[in-house]
Order: sequence, then structure tokens, then C-alpha cells
Amino acid sequence: MLNSKYATWTLADPLILKDILKGKETITKFPYKPAKMEIYYTPCVAEVFRCDRFTWFDDSNDHFRLRHGLVFKTSDEAVAMTNKMLKLAENTLVMQEDKENGNDK
Repeated sequence: MLNSKYATWTLADPLILKDILKGKETITKFPYKPAKMEIYYTPCVAEVFRCDRFTWFDDSNDHFRLRHGLVFKTSDEAVAMTNKMLKLAENTLVMQEDKENGNDK
């Protein structure tokens, strides 16, 4: 057994791969956490730039972003999240407008 700050690891049943392939088990991907002074990226909804770049100082701002799923290893990952956030906002706006106009479903 291996314990860390984020999880406890144990040896798995040899048939676990079979169960994963059949959909009976799932793999949990732990969030990326940069090392101290490592560069990381966050989504940004500015008109031109779709991500911001920060240095991990292990401070409250870094941990706030991490807790909210906004820390990414690459700019491409951060941009992809920005696009998802913008699409969600757009869909929410459309639903609100439909509701206000009596077109809600």
C-alpha cells in the first residue's frame, strides 16, 4: 500500500484491466498540480487571449485555481477549457432568453 496526500494506492486484482475494458471499473485521473516555481496555464475569457500563464508559488491563489479545476499543464488544455466555459455560458444565455420570451421547453 502506498499513501500520499491525495490518495491511497493498493495492489489491484489481476483482472482489473478486464473490468476496466468492460466498463465495470473506471480510472480516476488526478488533477495536475505543478511543482513549486513551475509554469501552469488557466482558462481566460478575454477577447484575444484564451489562457493565462502563471508560476506556481503554492499560495492561496494557486490553490483556489486548483480547487476549481482551472490549473493545466499546457496552454492547449487551458484554451480547450476556455472554449467549454464559453459554450456553457452561451447555452445558458440562450436558455434564459428562451425562458424570458416564453419559449422554454
